[in-house]
Amino acid sequence: MELIKELPEVFEEFAEQRQKSFMAMKGLKDQGVPVVGAYCTYFPAEIARAMGAVTVGLCSVSDETIPDAEKDLPKNLCPLIKSSYGFAKTDKCPFFYFSDVVVGETTCDGKKKMYEYMSDFKDVFVMELPNTQSEMALQLWKSELIRFKKYLEKKFDVEITDEAVLEAVELLVNKKHYDEFVMISADPSVLSTRMERTKGFEDALILKGIHSKTNIVPADIDEEGLRKIIEKELRFGVKTLIFVANCFLLPRVFVALKNYRNLMPDTLGLLGYDNTEWANLSAPTVTTIVQPAYKEGCQSAKILIDAIEERYEECPNQILKCYINWNESVIIGK
Repeated sequence: MELIKELPEVFEEFAEQRQKSFMAMKGLKDQGVPVVGAYCTYFPAEIARAMGAVTVGLCSVSDETIPDAEKDLPKNLCPLIKSSYGFAKTDKCPFFYFSDVVVGETTCDGKKKMYEYMSDFKDVFVMELPNTQSEMALQLWKSELIRFKKYLEKKFDVEITDEAVLEAVELLVNKKHYDEFVMISADPSVLSTRMERTKGFEDALILKGIHSKTNIVPADIDEEGLRKIIEKELRFGVKTLIFVANCFLLPRVFVALKNYRNLMPDTLGLLGYDNTEWANLSAPTVTTIVQPAYKEGCQSAKILIDAIEERYEECPNQILKCYINWNESVIIGK
C-alpha cells in the first residue's frame, strides 16, 4: 500500500508548534515508516511495532473542533469523543493525519459510532475488547490479536514473526513512561531547599541520559499565566510529565491544566509536593512527594533544645525520608 506522505491543505493555518509536529511525522513517512494510531491503552502496540511501524496515541487536546464534529455526531456524545473526531475530520491532528490505519476498540457506544463515521475517510480497524475476566473473554482477546496481526500483514504486505513480537514487547516493557519532562518552579535561589528539589529533579534525569526543561516563574503568577507556559511545552501525542517544585504552585498548575486533565496519566503526568489535603480528593487525584513535616518539627525542637542546653548531642544536619503518595495523575511505576 502507498503511505500517506503529503501535508494537509490547512497546514499553513496552524501555529508553529503544531506545524513542527506535522513536519516531524512527515519526516518519518518520507523514510517509508508506517504509522499506526490508537485511542485505547489496550491497543497491542507490540504487534504493530513488530512490523516496523511507529505507534502513536490519538486523543483530543481542546474543544476547538467540537463544532465540526457535531455536524456529523450527535451533540449529546461526550466532549472527548467529539473533540477526537473533530481533530480527525479537520486534519488538525498530525498524528491522526499521518496514521496509515487507526485502531479502535469497543469500549463504549459513542466510540463505536465515532469509528463508524471515521471509516469514511480513514482506514479503521476496530478490536472487540472483552468486558469480563473469564476464559471465554481471554479466548476472544487472543482471537482479536491474531485477527489484528493478519490484518496488518495483508494491508502492509509484511510478515510478523514471533521473534519480532517478542523483541517489541521487551522494548515496550523497558521503555520509560514519559518522553518529555518539564519542571515548573519559583526562583530556587530564594530558598535553598527549593534549589535542592530542582537540582535533584534535573540530576535524576541526567543520570538516565534524559533532557528536561525548566520554567522559572514569578511567585505571584496566576493560573492563566501558568496555562500559557504549559501550552507552549505540550506537544501533540508526546507523553509529558510536569513536575511542580513548590507546594504553593501545585494547586495553581492543577487549575491551569483544567482542559487537559482527561489526558492524565497516559499522555500527561503531574507530580508535586505535599498538598495531601486536596490532592487525594481532586479529579484526577494528584501524586505528590510528601515531606515528613511532623518529624521535621520534632527533630528541629530537639536540635534547638540541645543547643540551648549546650549538650550538642543532636546532629544539626539530618536527612529525613519522604514518601510518594501515589495517585492517578501519573503512571504508577513503583
